[in-house]
Amino acid sequence: EDLYEYTVKTVGEFKYVSEVGDVLLTKDDRQQEQARTSKQLRKESSRRTGGIIYLRDIAEVRESIKDATGRSRYNQRESISLSVFPQSGSNLVAMSKLVRAKLKQIEVKIPKTVNVEIIYDQSDFIKSSLHNIYFDATLGGILSFVIILIFLKDLAAALIILVALPISILAALSMMYFAGISINTMSLGGLALGVGMVVDNSNVVLEGIFAYLQKHPDKSKKEIIYEATSRQVVSVIASTLTLIAIFLPFIFVSGVAGQLFKEMALTITFSMVASIAAALILVPRLALNLDFERYKKQDTSMKILDVFPPMLTKFLAAPRGKTWRFLYGYLIIGLILFMFIPKEFMPKLDERRFTLNVTLPPQTTLKVTTDLGKKIENYLFSVPEVKNVIVNIGSSGEDIGAEVESLGMNQARIIGRLKKRGRSTDKIVAELGEELKHWRVDQMETEFITQQGLFGSSLGSSAGLTIEVKGNNLVELEKKSTEIKNELAGMPDIYGIKTIPSQLVPELKLDIQRERASLFGLNVQDISATLLAAIKGYVATKFKEREDEYDIRVRLRPEDRSDLSRMGELTIYSPFGRNIQLAQISDLKFVKSLPEIRRIEGQRTYLIMANTGKGFSKTVARVKKAINMVISPDDNVTAEITGEMLALRESMNSAVFALALAVVIIYMILASQFESLILPLIIMITIPMGIIGGVYALFFSFNSINSVSMQGMIMLIGLVVNSGIILVDRYKIARTEEPGRDLVELVIECTVERLRPILMTTLTTILGVLPTALAVGSNATAPMAITIMGGETFRLVLTLFFVPSAYLLIESAKKRD
Repeated sequence: EDLYEYTVKTVGEFKYVSEVGDVLLTKDDRQQEQARTSKQLRKESSRRTGGIIYLRDIAEVRESIKDATGRSRYNQRESISLSVFPQSGSNLVAMSKLVRAKLKQIEVKIPKTVNVEIIYDQSDFIKSSLHNIYFDATLGGILSFVIILIFLKDLAAALIILVALPISILAALSMMYFAGISINTMSLGGLALGVGMVVDNSNVVLEGIFAYLQKHPDKSKKEIIYEATSRQVVSVIASTLTLIAIFLPFIFVSGVAGQLFKEMALTITFSMVASIAAALILVPRLALNLDFERYKKQDTSMKILDVFPPMLTKFLAAPRGKTWRFLYGYLIIGLILFMFIPKEFMPKLDERRFTLNVTLPPQTTLKVTTDLGKKIENYLFSVPEVKNVIVNIGSSGEDIGAEVESLGMNQARIIGRLKKRGRSTDKIVAELGEELKHWRVDQMETEFITQQGLFGSSLGSSAGLTIEVKGNNLVELEKKSTEIKNELAGMPDIYGIKTIPSQLVPELKLDIQRERASLFGLNVQDISATLLAAIKGYVATKFKEREDEYDIRVRLRPEDRSDLSRMGELTIYSPFGRNIQLAQISDLKFVKSLPEIRRIEGQRTYLIMANTGKGFSKTVARVKKAINMVISPDDNVTAEITGEMLALRESMNSAVFALALAVVIIYMILASQFESLILPLIIMITIPMGIIGGVYALFFSFNSINSVSMQGMIMLIGLVVNSGIILVDRYKIARTEEPGRDLVELVIECTVERLRPILMTTLTTILGVLPTALAVGSNATAPMAITIMGGETFRLVLTLFFVPSAYLLIESAKKRD
């Protein structure tokens, strides 16, 4: 025995629940027992008869279910809901696949009477968006190929140009990999938008080869290809550089918009760089395999090409003051329409899903919140578009961490999933908001969330409208905030109004008299611990059954803790051996206090958040008037509209700066390419033509001006100058080759000669983005595609007439000088 050491283990676990009641209690304080001598304890033990107290003598020991702190319902039936959240930076689509695979393994062990269903998967929207972009890009490529085939009237030539498309996309994907850009909605959207653009350079080069072949049929095939391609190098590089240059300002676009569109800008830039190599190297090499003898005899005439020359001749012969009035009117009307187009920060994507957060007064019980949730649930099922309804009230009460928001028993989260067809989500949500107003539930606050996908958290708030009311006096802040909230409640286009901090929270306040408490050997910590154990309960230990553990919670009976007015009768045991009532050492009173005091830039702030219907900018104007009526300049309170309005203002300011910077960069590129300060000005008259064309497209398609459409206008600056570059470059080369020829005849001939490549490049761009433009509501880049389509369409018509007219005007002015 002296050579070994043994571990002594004391086992005192409960084997049965009934054993908990056998726990022996004593009236003596432990500290007093330790102070007594063993002789005194033996004397007292011999005198103690019948003084043994067991736990079962003063308490009821029973098995029970933990107090419910939440409810979950699915399609009007009780359910158990489980939410799975991805970690920051993780791939949501990959996580969804793993969860689904794991569920299949678990379902084997679950009874057949239990139904497991995935009611919402955010990755579904992401996969649907990516699928739509794949489809749009493919369809855009097919439409571009059809246009090329119609103009060239030869399958082999059309296939040569089409080869540039997959090569440019593959090269762009390779550069995306090295740049660390993932395949996502914005990067793929950039590839889809660039489908029609990447073949433009190849169009220009191949059409130039055919045009040179018609003029010089006696030269050898290699000479024709070399000399024709050499003529196009300047225009191809200049037009591509201008398009790439417009993406440089995207670096300076601040906020969420800059982060979102930076990847799109880089993707398009990569594909355009690859298209230069494809046009100047690959297309000439593949053109060597064409049968030039057949092309010399081929009839390439088209009706539109025959109609255009007399129209251009008549236009140039008319007085410039008369013809240019049309352009002035076009621009002025466009500027007027710009003022009437609604403006918002981001386009609304209809995900066929919405979330309604309901908050009742803090003292509301779980039953009251549940009854209201059922009422809303029943109303939603009367709406024909509603497919499923999920209601979550409160939470499990477990510690789920700060990353996941938990609900109180006075809060409900209602998620509605809609059928694919029917009224829009915004209309249904607006109707629900109006219906909840009519219910007149006291102190109920609602919050609607309709954006969960791409732009769901871009504003940091689910509400489109946020008002910051700032001041130092909390009473005055609360008063003014309530007045503003009441004004908003009377506006028909505003619903889901919520204030932060919310209404005052009632609470039982305990003012402890420290001096009296110290006389009994009590401190604040002892009193707080006693109160917590009495009301909420104290987990003394755990009962273990096989591998499961259950809390053993000690607390007062329901009848003893349900009446808050009796809290003063609560007994606290003093270390000095006396029982003290709580009312003897403290003052109890009911008060109302703020749940939080929020500060922004060092000032106390109330936040008023609300959802808005259509016409965000008009609604903001009405809200500003209401604020000015409530808050006067003499008040010590200020109010500012933030949220989407602030993001919109920042986005517009940065977009205007990016537009101006893009114009300057393009002018510098053109000036260096043409070695002239005047010729770039002729080309740049196409910029306002294209931008105003985009405004017309947005107005007539009932779209808003937002961050996405503004990026489309920036892209238009690089696109619309391409035709002007092709024309002016051709004019310059022709004047060098034929200096003594009549200028008007030369301009008309060169314009007609370049009409085919201009039509081909413009139509391939327009049809390339057409599928994306038609996907309004499901594709985030649809407003950008609509803007590009409108700008390119209007610019095409105006460029063919006004660029020749402007060139003649400049040249005639030079002669006069």
